[in-house]
Amino acid sequence: MKQTPSDWLEDGLETYPIAVPPPDLSARILRSVRQSQGSRAFAPARFRLTWMDYALGLLSLVVTGLVVFLLPLLPPIFWLRLRFAWLLLQSPSMQPVLLSLAVGGALLAGLALAGLLAALAQMNRRTLWPQ
Repeated sequence: MKQTPSDWLEDGLETYPIAVPPPDLSARILRSVRQSQGSRAFAPARFRLTWMDYALGLLSLVVTGLVVFLLPLLPPIFWLRLRFAWLLLQSPSMQPVLLSLAVGGALLAGLALAGLLAALAQMNRRTLWPQ
């Protein structure tokens, strides 16, 4: 079996002797963290609103206002067609179509969730912003 450079690296890391850490290592680390942070070490994070918070709030306000303003302006035939479509969806002949749509949607949601979890696992394996 041919060994690759990564196999050589793995073998070297596995056989490298591990040094015993000094007994006061954690105390020194904690002391240096407290000194670098100063009085802000255990202070709660400050809540701040950014321009994006205000922009999203304004957008949701405008969209809600448009919906409330424009719904009464729709013609009565729209409401009749909407009600007819709802009655068609409730008919027994549409149950297989609705079931297949529900199963397909569940499968797509499962695939999207699996992709998201795979991407998160990949992000945890490598550092995006090296220090």
